[in-house]
Amino acid sequence: MAGYSKLWTTIVTSSVWSEDDKTRIMWITMLAVTEADGHVSGSIPGMAAVARLSITDTQIAIDRLCAPDPYSRSLEFEGRRITESPGGWQILNYDKYRASRDEDERKAYMRDYMKKYRKQNSKLCKPTVNPRKPPLAQAEAEAEAEAIKEKDFVDKSTELESEFEKARTVYPGTKLGPGPEYENFLKVCKKKKLKEAEVIQLLIPAIKKQIAWRESANGEFRPEWKGFSAWINQMFWTAEFPDNPKDMSLPKNLNLAERDEKGKRLSELNEDKLTLEERDFLYAYNGRMMMKEEIGEVGYEKYRAKTDRERGLLND
Repeated sequence: MAGYSKLWTTIVTSSVWSEDDKTRIMWITMLAVTEADGHVSGSIPGMAAVARLSITDTQIAIDRLCAPDPYSRSLEFEGRRITESPGGWQILNYDKYRASRDEDERKAYMRDYMKKYRKQNSKLCKPTVNPRKPPLAQAEAEAEAEAIKEKDFVDKSTELESEFEKARTVYPGTKLGPGPEYENFLKVCKKKKLKEAEVIQLLIPAIKKQIAWRESANGEFRPEWKGFSAWINQMFWTAEFPDNPKDMSLPKNLNLAERDEKGKRLSELNEDKLTLEERDFLYAYNGRMMMKEEIGEVGYEKYRAKTDRERGLLND
């Protein structure tokens, strides 16, 4: 997917600009191909091809970008700019710079937004003119009123984003940076025709309730936390949990054969009509069926026996 990365003018006075030309080329290349969460997917030969460098020069440049930099203005990570991650590299401090939209840029954005908003709504509203005020005074009064509305809009947007960030921080699963996650949240609310302020108030209570549900597992299966974007996209803040997490409707002491039979029956139903616990039960069943395909019938029977024995549901 095409995208872009903001290139700060201060890069030319940073310590990375003192590196050799091949290291600088590799750094700019990584900024150009980075994903929304700051991850750069690729390999040494792949990055060499993109940056038009030799494999040896690419390896040296990446090693330098991974190394500490005592002259860096960023004290985090000892000045390192990237670190290895699955499938490539992670640009450190990416979220910090992505979120650093200066006040002038934000004001310019809001001015443009309000201009479009007023234009869209101008046909629905009749202009009001105060006959007691001269045209200039009337225009100044209207401009002042618009400025107040714009400030209130900016303040409200900033407050909502701050409250959302609290929920993002509390969420235990994997997540992107503050900017991408908030943009995704706004898109979901717009698509589902939800009020952002109302939804944000539900996020932290829902997350805490789901944390309590997982902590009450007592040996029972609990699925891994979804990525925060997926959790938002699927509106998991609306998921229902029992007030007492230990009060679960599904049987506790089913052996794996019985659980597979139950999972098979659930797979034939409409997933949208399943309870959250039934969905988790179904997801676990689907995972076991995938494993069964990989290890075969005999291997899966051995796995069943071993698991049931460990849970005290099978006597030798």
